Amino acid sequence: MRPAARFALLAAPLVFAIVILMLNLGEKDYYERGSLAPPRGDTVAPDDKEFLRLLPETVAHPCPVCGDCTHPLVILQNRRELRIRDHDGWYKLFWAGDETYHYDDPAAFAASLRNSTARDPQGAWTIRARLGPPTHGACPPHTCTLVPGEFTLRYELVVSSSRIPPQPPLRTDTPLVVLPAVDWFSFYADRPRMPYMLFFGWRLAGPPAIPAVHCACGKP
Repeated sequence: MRPAARFALLAAPLVFAIVILMLNLGEKDYYERGSLAPPRGDTVAPDDKEFLRLLPETVAHPCPVCGDCTHPLVILQNRRELRIRDHDGWYKLFWAGDETYHYDDPAAFAASLRNSTARDPQGAWTIRARLGPPTHGACPPHTCTLVPGEFTLRYELVVSSSRIPPQPPLRTDTPLVVLPAVDWFSFYADRPRMPYMLFFGWRLAGPPAIPAVHCACGKP
């Protein structure tokens, strides 16, 4: 074997090791405020008013007996989940393996997309609600009109290089109207491989199932 070929054969493992080392040192992962443990319980404070982007604070319906029958919307569950996959490159060798980071802070979640290893940003927003007692006084017994019973809405996160266009509200069999999609916030990506701006929003995961029940205010 020629000396040059012998040298190349002996140097190949060292060159490979240097390449692997440089690739690992060049990969900077900053998943600040992300947790590898999935969230438990409600992930937003009970007094968080973000749900007002999707639902009204009150629901009003006409009634020939009690007049303008207005109910406050009582939020039973307000759960927002954000997660992103950290994809390790082949050069991680035996340490390679994807990890999923969970977030409750949207700003930290958006910032994590600047990582070159960030993949598949996903999110789910679940809101469960019912109507509270009407705000008017006592009224004689009667069959009141239809209102929404206890319901659950599920939205999924949308991440795009453009804003979600405004969409008309969805009408249900009750006085409640539901937004099918809504803008949330925008974020300056500041990464060559990414769009200049990222836009985050929410879209209904499926047709809303809103049960229609008679308002209980006219019951004796």
